[in-house]
Amino acid sequence: MTKFLYIFTSLLMSVFFNKIAFAEKVQVVKIVDGDTFDVLFKDKIIRIRPVCADAPESYQTFQGIKIGKMATKELSNLLPLNSIIDIIPHYKDHYKNGNNRVVASVYIGGVNISHYLIQNGYAYAHKTFCSKQEINMQIEAQKAKKGLWQYGDFTNPIFIKHPTK
Repeated sequence: MTKFLYIFTSLLMSVFFNKIAFAEKVQVVKIVDGDTFDVLFKDKIIRIRPVCADAPESYQTFQGIKIGKMATKELSNLLPLNSIIDIIPHYKDHYKNGNNRVVASVYIGGVNISHYLIQNGYAYAHKTFCSKQEINMQIEAQKAKKGLWQYGDFTNPIFIKHPTK
C-alpha cells in the first residue's frame, strides 16, 4: 500500500508540476485539522497542507483553551465541505511516518488560505518556508491580538510536533 501511495503521489506531482503555472480545481472532502485537509482530485483523495501556514495541533491547548480545535473550526468555515478550490502544488511532505501530503498554495474565491490563516491569527508563519512578508503578517496579527493571539503567545506547533527543535 505504501509503495502504491508513493507511486501515485509521484505521478500526481508530475501532473501538477507540468502545469505549475496553473491552479488545479479540486473539491474539499474533509478537514483534518487547522492546516490539513483532503480533496478529491480525479477520483482520488489527496491530503493537502497549505504552504507556509502552521496551525496549532488539533489537541493543542493554551491556558485551558482548545486552540487547536479553534484553528480547525476556522479552516472548516473557510473551506466548507464540497467547496471547489484552487491548488498549486509545491512539493510532497513526508511528515508523520509516511503521512504524505501535498504542500500547495491554496485559494478559494481568490483568497490565499495560508495568508488568511496567518493574517487572522490562526497559524504561525513557518519560518523555514515563508517569505519575510508572511512572517510580518504573523507579527502584525500578534500585535493586533487577532484570532488565537488574543489568548497570548501560544507554543509554536513545530515545538509540539518536534520538541527537540
